[in-house]
Order: sequence, then C-alpha cells, then structure tokens
Amino acid sequence: MPITIDELSAAIHGFFAQKIGGAGGDTPGSIVVVFDGLGTTLSAKEFGVGGSTGQQQLLAHQRAAQLADQLPGATSLSKGWYLPRTGARLSQWYKAALTASVARFDTDDAKQAFERLKAGALEMLDLNQLVLVGGPTPGGAGVNPTGVVDDIFATSMAPPDWFLPDSDSWQQCSFDGSQPAPPAPTPVPVPVFDAQVLVTMPDEPGLHPGPVSFFRQAGETVSEGDPLASVHYFSDEQPDQMVGNTLLAPASGTLLEASTADGDTVQAGDQLAVIGVRRRAAERSAQNVVNMPNIVKPSFTSSVNEWHKAVGDTVAVDEPLVGIRFFNTTTDEVLISEIRSPVPGVLIEIDKVVGEAVEPGTQLAIVADTLTGETSTLTGYSVGFDYCIVNFDRPWWDEVFLTSPDWSMPGFQRGQIASGSAANTASTAITLITVGMVVLRNLKITARWTDEERDQLTSGALNLGPFSLTGADVNNQTLTRAGMQTLAWICQVPPILPPS
Repeated sequence: MPITIDELSAAIHGFFAQKIGGAGGDTPGSIVVVFDGLGTTLSAKEFGVGGSTGQQQLLAHQRAAQLADQLPGATSLSKGWYLPRTGARLSQWYKAALTASVARFDTDDAKQAFERLKAGALEMLDLNQLVLVGGPTPGGAGVNPTGVVDDIFATSMAPPDWFLPDSDSWQQCSFDGSQPAPPAPTPVPVPVFDAQVLVTMPDEPGLHPGPVSFFRQAGETVSEGDPLASVHYFSDEQPDQMVGNTLLAPASGTLLEASTADGDTVQAGDQLAVIGVRRRAAERSAQNVVNMPNIVKPSFTSSVNEWHKAVGDTVAVDEPLVGIRFFNTTTDEVLISEIRSPVPGVLIEIDKVVGEAVEPGTQLAIVADTLTGETSTLTGYSVGFDYCIVNFDRPWWDEVFLTSPDWSMPGFQRGQIASGSAANTASTAITLITVGMVVLRNLKITARWTDEERDQLTSGALNLGPFSLTGADVNNQTLTRAGMQTLAWICQVPPILPPS
C-alpha cells in the first residue's frame, strides 16, 4: 500500500504511543512520545563497551544520567520535536525547588511534617549525587577516572544492557502502510517536515571569521532569506577592525540546532546550524506555491519587473521565474532580484502581473510538480528496524514531596516552574520529564527513489522523516543504516510546580 513519509511518521508514532504504557493525556503523570529532532546517533562506546567491566558500568551510569537530565525546549515541542534546551537540566531545577521550598500550612504539625518530608528528599538527593569524570578507555571513547568534570545524579536504565551488541532486549518491527490508523493526536503533535539542511560558514576571500551570534533560537521558524546569524570578520587589509555580515537562512523551515554558541569563533566550512525543512516537491505530486521571500530593504518599494516564464512553460528547480524590482524612493536607486522556482514542474498560475506591488509573503505563482509524469516518487515506503524501549529510573526523585500541596518558592508563581501540561510549556523551566527513549538500529527503508533522490541521499542528507541518515548506504531502492539512533523520547508531564 502506498504510504508517504508523513503517513509513515504518524504510523510509527502511533505504534510506540500504544506500545508504551500510559501514553496519552495531558495531565500530571501522563506519558507523551516525542520524536527526536535530530535522530541523535548513539554508539556502544558511549556506554563503555570496549573498556573494562568497571569502566563500562561507570560510563553507562553517567550516560544515562546525562540523557535523562535533558529538558526539551518549549518551542520545538510545539512543533512536535524533542530538542534539548541548552544549559537546562532537570536535576538542577529539582534541587532548586527542594532547597527553596517553603511550607504554607496553617498548623505547626503540618509544617513540621512538611519539613521532615523535605529533609528526606534532600538527603536522598545528596546520597545519589555523583561526579562526572572524563578520560580515555582502552576501547576508545569512554571514562577513566582522571578528573571531576561535573555533578550528576544516579540514574539507571532498564534494560540495563540494551547497548551491548549481543543484548536480547531488541525487537523487530516493520511498516508498509497496512497498519491501522494511529490514535488521536497527543498534546505534542507529530512533526511535519522531512528533510534537514546544513548551514555552514561561507568562505569570504580576504576575510577571516570572528565571533558568531544568532538571531533565532532552536525551535523557531525561519523563512528562506531571513537573517539567521550575525558574523564578524577580520579583514586582511584592516586586521584591527571587524567587518559585520548577516548570514541568511538558505531554506524555510524550523531551526533545529544552532551548532555554534553565541560568541564562538568559527572557520570557513564549519557547521553553524541545522534547519528542518519541508521538501514539498518530494512528498507528493502537488501544486507548489511560490511566495515573495522575506526581503526587506528600508526606503525601497517592491514590484514585479518581468516574468521569465508564461503559464504552461516547463521550469527547472532554481530556474529564474520572475524578476522583482526594488525602487528606492529617496535616491531613485533600482535593484532587481530574481525569484527562482523551488521545484521542477510546470508553471500553472501567475498571481501578480508586471508592475504590481508585492510584499514579503505575497503569493506570486504556482508550479505544479510533474516529475516527468511519474507518480509521486517518495511514496510506497516500507520500513523495518530493530528497536529497544529504554526506561530511566531516578532513585533521588521524590514524587511524594513534589505532589504535596501547599508549598511555594519565593519569587515564583504557582505553575511557573512546571505547568502540569504538555501543551502549555512556553514559559516554564521544566517542560517535560524525560523518562525513557526509543532506540533503533539496523534501519532499512525501501521506496521508489529516482536517480536524483538517490544522489541526494548519498551526498550529505541528514534525515528522512524521523530517521538519521548519517552513515547510511543506498543500493537501488533500499537505504540501510546499521548504527543506533534515538527515534523518540518518552516524556512525562510534570506536576504543577510550585503547587501554590
């Protein structure tokens, strides 16, 4: 049965939502399955495989604590993706809530009972505090206790040995479109884009890159041509002065990752960011709208200057479609910018005539995706993989204390740290609690690839739907990737914090 990448993603999401107990709902304690925004790759070495037994146990414990301590960003959650919020850790917010909590009970007995509960929770947290250590192991990547790096809190995984090559914790599954319809949508939607674009540092002759700062944060929507980051260069001619330049988004979509921190210095060719995009021409035979890009020039008006194609003409991807005239009302300066076709196909509609004013977002035309008359090539998917559902356990997490009523935190309103809802996380510190993950390996995707699509898949494509393609092989109509990757995160809706 034909199935598109979107239908496939929905089917996989529905399968695991039903597989994982308690999934569904939007109240404290509800379980939500959220696709990984980057298809994060994992390796056995990260969990100590290749080192001694002691090193393996230590590193597996540490890696579990790191993964479980992540907090997904609110903006990315609203679009259906799990992208960790930089610098935010669940354990630190939990510790802050415990330490600063103040009883609001009316009687001394109730206050004393609360203080005993608080003391017990703090003691359990202290008993489970560990140190993160770093260094090499004989297996390559790993840990040999050579120095303290950070504080972590004990976290275990079940099954405990899932990452071992001979682990029997893995199961197989496949999807070909014959599965029943997925359940009703969860508070976190199933994402709707299927490809990712790398943003790299351009090479400017005579200029040396300096610090970078971003105008957008991970999870925010960007349009092609939008200012994405500010880059400062040092010039060969004036080495003591910096030259500013604005880097524009090369594609429309969602900023999945800012790979460079604000203020960092980068080199030409370095990865700066990753944008998740919709490749509409590849999803289905469709009518593709050509909109006026977000080009804003102060003191300029914009209008259609010349159409290079007529209705019915065949166009190639990136072929100039229409010229836009920018006129400076102060200096009479005229600039012409070419708008190119986003897809190959046939121009079936022109919406703005020559001389007509246009603004960013204005619909200019529609190009019908024909793909030489073939049926939509990116349909007919069948997918198979091995998967393991891994659960995290935090012995230091005191649910009894957290759900106790009538305590507050100075400086915080009720629900300001955690709202108790997956759909309402925009202004909260603890968005969702990461309680597990779905890991897959031995991925195999079969589809009716065209030669062009195979070239794209083998020339640096990052993702296809929820799947990472890093290191994937394409042979005829089959794509394979043996390595482990995080398909989705299992999250729990937190209690309302503080409760009063």
